[in-house]
Amino acid sequence: MRRGTSSGRGTVVVKVARIEGSRRLAALAVSKAVGGAVVRNIVKRRLRAILVQVLSEAPEGTGVLVRALPGAASAPYSVLVEDVRAATSAALRKGTP
Repeated sequence: MRRGTSSGRGTVVVKVARIEGSRRLAALAVSKAVGGAVVRNIVKRRLRAILVQVLSEAPEGTGVLVRALPGAASAPYSVLVEDVRAATSAALRKGTP
């Protein structure tokens, strides 16, 4: 994912790139800065659920990397959904994957 475009919001940074020869791919990066193991796993579960919806709307051959920021640990689910959708849309607009 060194190439591609990225966009950030208060709780996440989303990077989008064109992946040749695949349908849609998703990856998560949740570091220890977000919180302890329990908190990180909660954030990962939430982000996975959000990515299922977001990827279904993305074009074929799109790779999406979502990096959680420390604010994701305390953010309500609705804020995470809004941030991931907005950041993904912005990254897709910046550069066609």
